[in-house]
Amino acid sequence: AKWIYQPKGLKLSKMLYNIENISKEIIVCEGIFDVWAFYRIGIEATCVFGSSISKEQQKELLKLNLPITLCFDNDTAGNKATKASIPLFKYKTDLKIMELPIGKDPADCSEVELVKAYMNRKEI
Repeated sequence: AKWIYQPKGLKLSKMLYNIENISKEIIVCEGIFDVWAFYRIGIEATCVFGSSISKEQQKELLKLNLPITLCFDNDTAGNKATKASIPLFKYKTDLKIMELPIGKDPADCSEVELVKAYMNRKEI
């Protein structure tokens, strides 16, 4: 239902929301509200419009030649996305993952929880 007003022919698998504003580190999350949650705490982020990274998105992210932090939702789909995304970036860039509280996405986290998860991100 949330995609009902999406223009026909729009290929979200080729898009990265807010990528043009990334300058020092790429935080990759699932949705626009997650990007806005990071913005509220002063961190630049991008989203892949779902819980998987396409080949096109992978190429665009690697082109920036910046460290990447994966921050998918801490649910079944998000955990699966994190595991599937690690091989896309491991050994190609500095890679870290953020672990959010169980069952939460960045937009659900309080600012304190999100900052804590960011500060405790793990190198892969």
